[in-house]
Amino acid sequence: FILSTKDINEDLEKYDLLQGLPGDYRKLVYEDIPASLSADWDNPVINEEDIALLQYTSGSTGNPNGVMVSHGNIMHNSEFIKQSFGFDEDSVGVNWLPNFHDMGLIGCLIQAAYLGASNIIIPPLSFLKSPANWFRAITKSKATTGGGPNFAFDYSIEKVDVEDLTEIALSGMRSLSCGAEPIRDTTLKGFAEKFITAGFKTSQLFPVYGMAEVVLIASGGDYKAEPIYHQVDAKAPEEKKVSAPLSNDDARTLTACGYPWLGMRVAIVHPENRKPAALNEVGEIWVSGPSVAKGYWNDPEKTEKTLHGYIAGIDNGPWLRTGDLGFIHEGQLYITGRLKDLIILRGLNYFPNDIEYSVENSHEAIRQNACAAFSVDNEGEERLVIVAEVERAFVRDLPENEIFEAVRNALFSEYGVQPYAISLLRTGSILKTSSGKIQRFAVRAAWNRQELTEV
Repeated sequence: FILSTKDINEDLEKYDLLQGLPGDYRKLVYEDIPASLSADWDNPVINEEDIALLQYTSGSTGNPNGVMVSHGNIMHNSEFIKQSFGFDEDSVGVNWLPNFHDMGLIGCLIQAAYLGASNIIIPPLSFLKSPANWFRAITKSKATTGGGPNFAFDYSIEKVDVEDLTEIALSGMRSLSCGAEPIRDTTLKGFAEKFITAGFKTSQLFPVYGMAEVVLIASGGDYKAEPIYHQVDAKAPEEKKVSAPLSNDDARTLTACGYPWLGMRVAIVHPENRKPAALNEVGEIWVSGPSVAKGYWNDPEKTEKTLHGYIAGIDNGPWLRTGDLGFIHEGQLYITGRLKDLIILRGLNYFPNDIEYSVENSHEAIRQNACAAFSVDNEGEERLVIVAEVERAFVRDLPENEIFEAVRNALFSEYGVQPYAISLLRTGSILKTSSGKIQRFAVRAAWNRQELTEV
């Protein structure tokens, strides 16, 4: 069944967008459904194990998969969100997140229905055109909550002008959640500093961790407290252990993403042997509990591999293998990177998000949150490739040699590595998911096929 509005249906037909569907599908246009049919409504008998919806993963590391989310999953995760965020029926949310993305659908629409509260949605393009629109809407509606991925906070720091801040009042907000992984400490600190004149306090920032396979949220801390940061040796996570930095030059600051709630469990497991990691050891993050979905639609092999994990020597599964890497310190979960995105150069592991951060800050011409680092095979050796967008102001008269030198110097001084290739792209052309994450898998494929829009 396809349910649409009259306007959407006209586009489906005009642009012939239904090619490839089975011939027996039915199309329902909302405006054409007779009101009299409501009298014939049969209330379906639904139990908590029944599938409520298919929620497609973002596809940042490959093709999207349809996660089978049950009614019980949604009810449990909705209560998780309510309790961890401190929500009630008086909560007012203002969000720009797309309704086809889990943050917009579960965290905004369904949470408002679950609470009996209010949620105001502005178009995503309105936010992208000017993030000040989001904060004006928050001010106007006296919103208590909102949220977005890490890139949204960086974007707001960059694009909101001093003049805009005079129209913005954020002191009444209970929480502003950040749900990208990993969450940058510099982003959160920079946001709090930028919006302090609008009445914003650091304690209003609420870092969380989640994914489509657990409906939305897997861990969150105390929404009333300030974010927790932990300094570690910069190379320690790559070496699967966490240790204190010897100096500020060796330090890397990580942001805590809280802890599980309501019967959910988080474990750190060595993926190669499925043994539990020791305290402060880096491993794959495994999650278990009532919010974990049933599996992937029409993909029993991936379901078995990803959602039926068992920790060696401990018969307490099944566990969801998230593919994310991290560790637990003093009860708080810290994310360090993704297992499948690891770059291995001459036997050493590097997290692409760290390399990307260094590249983005190496030269003013490189756009923030618009860089991908990955490895390619070159004559039997893994080599590092950097793909980065250029700020529009620099495209016409591009100082490419200056940029290349800055990138090489940053990577060598911070990691002791050199890139095999650097590709500079036109503004707005790098491939991203609907939540703003870089699709490294797709970028690498496009780079190999020479399909990127290079300058």
